[in-house]
Amino acid sequence: MILLAVQRRVKWQEVKKALKYGLNPLILLLLLVVMLYQMTVKESSAAGVLISKMQSIGLPSLLMLVGLPLLIGIAIGYGPAIAGIALPLLVPYIVTCSGLQSQALLVAYVSGTVGQLLSPAHLCFCLSVEYFKTTLGRVYRYTIPILVIMEATVIIVFLFVK
Repeated sequence: MILLAVQRRVKWQEVKKALKYGLNPLILLLLLVVMLYQMTVKESSAAGVLISKMQSIGLPSLLMLVGLPLLIGIAIGYGPAIAGIALPLLVPYIVTCSGLQSQALLVAYVSGTVGQLLSPAHLCFCLSVEYFKTTLGRVYRYTIPILVIMEATVIIVFLFVK
């Protein structure tokens, strides 16, 4: 960071302002809470229990491909964790004896991404809301319609493109 500041010839006032914001106790507490929450969800066996329950009630594969990554995405808000938790549990629906089902992988991946973008546990989302001094509700008003269109598009691809 120091080298970047020197290379960009950042004024000391800007560095002070960035440090003051970055070391704000509220921001640090937000970082700590989000990281602890993400670790708790990741370390629990909630995703395994959830997929077992979904299978036991006989949900169609499409609902599992959408539901599990979406819920994990909302709960964790961190992309690599979604891929590491949800996707391995969905392997039987993504890789079949006839090979990789790319539409199923697409649905699972996009659903996890949609969940991540909706998650108040997504660190970038929280920090952006705080930085721009807005509310989650105002941001959701703009993002939810776009995310619904994204999800609907991949479901249509899954159902109709073979």
